Amino acid sequence: AVNAFTITGGGAEFQIGSRVNASGRVALGIQNVASRNLGNSDAGFLSELASGNRFNVVDGNLVGAGGVIDEAIAQVSSLRGRLGAFQRNTIGATVRNLGVSLENTAAAESVIRDADFAAETAALTRNQILQAAAQNSLALANQQPQSALQLLG
Repeated sequence: AVNAFTITGGGAEFQIGSRVNASGRVALGIQNVASRNLGNSDAGFLSELASGNRFNVVDGNLVGAGGVIDEAIAQVSSLRGRLGAFQRNTIGATVRNLGVSLENTAAAESVIRDADFAAETAALTRNQILQAAAQNSLALANQQPQSALQLLG
């Protein structure tokens, strides 16, 4: 099943920035490309090529039909160009920009993790030194009473 949607009111607004605000929104409007709208009032419209209409080819009006088709092709080509430019210049640039932001964020997180690891390693070493010093102090304190007993005994 095809899910279709209709855009009214002049176009669609896309949120393309990293922040959800008005500066990160871009509007894109396209004209209706239904056959009744392709062409123009001078050359005619694509819907007028049907049998019995103004530019039908059955009656031999090939020049008029060719003009309508050329105009319709020009309109669709122009629209494709606008959509391609929007994709490349607006969406593509935003994707690249967000990719760089993601890479920078990952690098910053790595630096923070490395700094935290270094700080924790230093704290562990400090605590190990303090523990060893405390054990040595206790050992010395225990040796003094034994030395006194040996002198008396």
